[in-house]
Amino acid sequence: MKNSLILFLFIAFTGILSATDAIGQVTVEEVAVAHFRQYCEGVVPKKCLVIRRQDQAEFRAVQDEIENFDFIPGYSYVLRAEIEKVAAPPKDTSGWIYRLKDIVSRIEVSDARHGTDLFGTKWRLVRMNGNPVNEASGVWMVFDGAQGRVYGYGGCNSFSGSLTLDEEEFTASKLISTKRACLIDWGVEDGFLKALGQGGKIEVESDSVVIRNGGEELLSFVPYE
Repeated sequence: MKNSLILFLFIAFTGILSATDAIGQVTVEEVAVAHFRQYCEGVVPKKCLVIRRQDQAEFRAVQDEIENFDFIPGYSYVLRAEIEKVAAPPKDTSGWIYRLKDIVSRIEVSDARHGTDLFGTKWRLVRMNGNPVNEASGVWMVFDGAQGRVYGYGGCNSFSGSLTLDEEEFTASKLISTKRACLIDWGVEDGFLKALGQGGKIEVESDSVVIRNGGEELLSFVPYE
């Protein structure tokens, strides 16, 4: 028992030392930056950079900014950055500080209209099948380009699903939602999720998103305020 306790204390102490050693350490690595900013929830919602570090397989939206980096939407980047772990990070940050050293490459994305407007905004549903939607229903959606998904609120339940964008073609699949008992039935949620699952052509502007199927308007959104 005594030996087990000593071993446990040694492992715990080693872990504390390792974590402490990481604080303040600075590394230099290449960081890929996507051509769009992604809408992020937090204490203060914002448009986040979407990055992939050297040891990561996927892009992720991060609350952090990269010091001395002037991001231009519509361009993808590879940066050489200095990265430092901080002990007491401010709220809505990852605990890392990024400092730009060099821009390794900058490539213009030929079809970037989805990214520059679509992903960085929380969208409120205003019309469904051509008919106005009661604003009090509070239906909204986020197009998450960083994770390839959609998520939001249907008027009673939260939902999420997979997102596919092929030029102007939009598809939302594998949609799932919570199963709350609704105090008020706005008559929107079922039709909204059904229309969303149909997909179709997507038209993206800075102040609106419209999804059409067979030439008919299915869903129309404006920025959520």
